[in-house]
Amino acid sequence: MLAALLIERGRAVSARALADRVWDDDPPDGFRGTLQSYISRLRRRLRNAGESGELIASGPAGYRMNVSLDRVDVHCFDRLVSQAQARAEADPSAARRLFRQAEALWIGEPLAGLTGSWATAVQRILTDKRRAAILRRIELDLRSGASPAEAVVELSELAATNRTDERVAGLLMTTLGRDGRTTDALRVYRDFRDQLHKLTGTEPGPELRMVHQRLLNGSAKTQPAVDRRQTPDEINTLDTDPTFIAGRDADISALIETVDADLLSGARRVTYSVDGLGGIGKSALALRAAHLLRKRCPDGALQINLRTHDEHLPPLDPREALTQLLDAVGTPFRELGRADTLASLAALWRRRTSGKRLLLVLDDVQDFAQIEPLLPATPGTIVLITSRRRLVGPPDLRHLTVAPLSDAAAIALLAHITERDLSGDGDLDRFTRCFGGLALAITLAAGHLRGRAVWTVGDLVDRFSMMSRALADDPLTGPIHTAFAMSYRALDGTLRDLLRYVAAHPGADIGLPAAAAMSQGALADTDARLDALVDHRLLDHAGPHRYRLHDLLRQYILAQSVEQHQIPDNQHGVERAIAFYRAAAARADHAQNPRRWALHYPAASTTQDGVFLDTPEQARAWLDQEHLNLAALTAWTVQQGHGTLTGLLPHVLIEHLDHRGRSHEALEYIEQTLAAHLSSGTESGAVAARLLTDQAAVYIRTDDLGKALESAQAALTVWTADDDRYGQADAHFQIGRVHYVAGRHDEAVAAYRAAAALYGALGDNNRVAAAENLCAVATFFQGHHEQAFALSNHALDLARRENDLRAICDALINLGELHRTVGHQTRALAYFHEARVLSESLGDPLVTAVLGNNFGAIYEHAGNFRQALASFEQALHAFRAIGDHRSEIDSLILMATAHTRLNDHTTALAELREAAALAEHARDQRQQAQIQLAEGHVYRASGDTLRAIDAYRNALALAEQAAALMEQSEAHRALSEVFATTGDDALSREHQQAALATEEQLS
Repeated sequence: MLAALLIERGRAVSARALADRVWDDDPPDGFRGTLQSYISRLRRRLRNAGESGELIASGPAGYRMNVSLDRVDVHCFDRLVSQAQARAEADPSAARRLFRQAEALWIGEPLAGLTGSWATAVQRILTDKRRAAILRRIELDLRSGASPAEAVVELSELAATNRTDERVAGLLMTTLGRDGRTTDALRVYRDFRDQLHKLTGTEPGPELRMVHQRLLNGSAKTQPAVDRRQTPDEINTLDTDPTFIAGRDADISALIETVDADLLSGARRVTYSVDGLGGIGKSALALRAAHLLRKRCPDGALQINLRTHDEHLPPLDPREALTQLLDAVGTPFRELGRADTLASLAALWRRRTSGKRLLLVLDDVQDFAQIEPLLPATPGTIVLITSRRRLVGPPDLRHLTVAPLSDAAAIALLAHITERDLSGDGDLDRFTRCFGGLALAITLAAGHLRGRAVWTVGDLVDRFSMMSRALADDPLTGPIHTAFAMSYRALDGTLRDLLRYVAAHPGADIGLPAAAAMSQGALADTDARLDALVDHRLLDHAGPHRYRLHDLLRQYILAQSVEQHQIPDNQHGVERAIAFYRAAAARADHAQNPRRWALHYPAASTTQDGVFLDTPEQARAWLDQEHLNLAALTAWTVQQGHGTLTGLLPHVLIEHLDHRGRSHEALEYIEQTLAAHLSSGTESGAVAARLLTDQAAVYIRTDDLGKALESAQAALTVWTADDDRYGQADAHFQIGRVHYVAGRHDEAVAAYRAAAALYGALGDNNRVAAAENLCAVATFFQGHHEQAFALSNHALDLARRENDLRAICDALINLGELHRTVGHQTRALAYFHEARVLSESLGDPLVTAVLGNNFGAIYEHAGNFRQALASFEQALHAFRAIGDHRSEIDSLILMATAHTRLNDHTTALAELREAAALAEHARDQRQQAQIQLAEGHVYRASGDTLRAIDAYRNALALAEQAAALMEQSEAHRALSEVFATTGDDALSREHQQAALATEEQLS
């Protein structure tokens, strides 16, 4: 029972199947109760042996042994052998090592002491697998130049226990001949022939007789060490083994491992379906696996093409396929002539294959009904199927969907075929993007490049990018065109139209609601059609109810659209998509800012089928999912000369990217769309002004204050010309922010007051509160603390009257920060606590994280460094979750400072290295300067003065490049203090004076 459960490791064995194995297909009455008793005893013994947990699980499906694969030697053996076979051609040395590891797992006979038909069958299967593995390893040994004498010893042992195995005898004879022992080789043949005649009354097969003849002719020494052709009595119609298949080792190993596990379980037959897009490499993968699995099926290997996607020949029906298979296995013509119906042909096929373990490769299958009559029933039979569709078949049908090749595999395939050294080729990125991992395209292109020595990879990419309908007969692009055409034309009109709309969609993927909007279909109908296209392997899942299309297939479909004059309809579909995204973006913005002054959106109350945008969380999730599509759609409208179609959709996307800490992406997006709006009419000018205002806000976040001021003032000019007072208020608000960050507090206060006055005149008290809130901070740094507190409290009162939770929360945080700055830690803590309660109801992770840093600063001021670290860590996790990398860097710097105070310098430096990596990616020199300052503090605290000086000097250089005055001042002061301790008074005074000069600029 333990052996049966271990062999089926991880899979349930029904009570009946287990009973058949225990009692040799004749279980007693009431066997279920006896089995339960055995299971209980087995569990107890396992526990007594020190096993923890419940290794044997029971359920409706039966009993399951839950142990890891590496604890069962049979499964370890299968895995090692599969890995070795997959690498045998590409890396024989590694394959030999893997085979030897597999052989080392064997100790004695398998299932020793067990009797019964199941145990006997498993013993035979395992012994055959071991022998096949040893023979394959010996072949590799000989091919690699190993001593024939050593191989003779192993082969002689195998021959002694497998006295009628022609493969063992033939390999032993060939090896003896190569070792100069022709007489011994001839004796092996005579002994084998005598034994075979005595046991079976037959003669050796033609291949063994051929080896014997070569020995007699004296030509054995000139023959290859290994001749692995099948004997003529062994049927083999497989195509040539494609020994080099880049990037598929893992898939092939997994397939072989699964097949072996199914064979070991005594499955009726093993049926494996390999599916994927046309040209993806299904047939090559299945054929390679077939050659590696061939020895599991000693009675032959057959391959047949069902021609579902043959451009010149019709698909094979089951009758034609059966006739071909029956002819391949040598069925007499008179028997074929009498079988004149599908049923009689199927019956004849079952008779001819009864008791034979065959391997079948059924290529290019349409559906399971096409091949069901072709499947032999003999246990141990292996059937590998390839199809462009996911086949629906019996429950035991296994599936492997072939994905595009990775970039590394694509380059390896290109290098292998072209025989070129491609290291350092600057066009490889273009190559991988162009071909998208499509194996057929890469193979054709590589062959094309190989025959053109003067061509570069860049020339190849340029040439391939010209694929169109007019190039259908081109040797480079024609086969790709044909592969796609057969699948595309086979679709019904509705599916073809939907796929065409998906191809026209400018984004990298598409969700169900957008696809429904483009095709004007009902949501449920579109869902079913998209699923059908996935089954056809023309679309891939990019997520739940999200889909993507291979780029080369997209190119083909769009080329077809040109030929069939469907481009105008495609454009109408994209325009419907834009209308959908505009309305959805409006709802997303309204969900996040329900009290903001209404912008010129489509009605925010308009619902979109399948899109839920009622809460800030839903809005953020939708924008996270769709932001690349929104950017792609905007780019499409600009390229088409209709940049105004998107309206304020870019505004929503820019705010989202900025809040997610992706300011540089937001800036690129603004620059991409701004020109189109500035060059259009009045309405578009208003949208351009909104984009300029957004641009100012993003520039502030990236510390590019000069550009921020230019953008805000340009927006103000447009708003003023349009007499749009709300826009003017927004521009003044951003101007105030620029001046505040630059330390120009007087100008900041003036701008905030102008913004507040305009907001107030328009009746938007929420924005009044926001403007006064920031004005209070600027006033505070003017030195007017009492006035600042009064203004901040007034902003808080306004926000409370409007019941704007976000504005209340912002005001509370600012009040807390002001009180913390003047040393009122207790009052600051009270404000932060109230803000925390509100932030929980807002569900805004950014606010929560900002509070985390503020709480941490208070704890650190009080000397509670451990509590401060806990708060900083919570903030760090929140910033990471929302993707705000700038704030993540701030948290890491704060954590490093706290660890420095705790004398944990190693941890502090590790946190700063992590922050430095993020800052380098963000190209933020100001934050890089802050990191260098913190590093200097760590080195200084640890007594490493030289490194501290280097870090402070690096910080100063970065701060000067970023025009970051506060960081420059801090670096000068730090250097002054360090040089004072080293006795270099002149340098100390120099940096002290530089610090004072910098601080004068700040004031």
